[in-house]
Amino acid sequence: MEMATGSIGADPESGLLMIPPNDAEVSIGVALWDDAEVVYQSFVKDSLLDGWEQRIFEGVVAGRSEKQQLLPVVVQLVPRPDNDYNPMAISVAAPPSVGGTDHERHMGYMYDRNLSK
Repeated sequence: MEMATGSIGADPESGLLMIPPNDAEVSIGVALWDDAEVVYQSFVKDSLLDGWEQRIFEGVVAGRSEKQQLLPVVVQLVPRPDNDYNPMAISVAAPPSVGGTDHERHMGYMYDRNLSK
């Protein structure tokens, strides 16, 4: 993966933007909501199928000193100007390959503190 400054990096092999990139300055969290629990649980189960053990690696999460086990996953970030709480909100949805609309694949929102990152 290409090294990046800040919290987003480009992966030239896949053509995807990666959050966080290698050696990220911050860790990006997601607030999960009750109405998306079923979608989230399904996404986690699907992500853990077929050789998931080979994709797990140990790394340091930004802001923490100890290593943790990490499982990289692909998600879709969707701007949500229709959000009553924050028109700058960004929804985290399961990837389009799962099927359904981005609203049906919605799992949670990025924390407001990370939106400027």
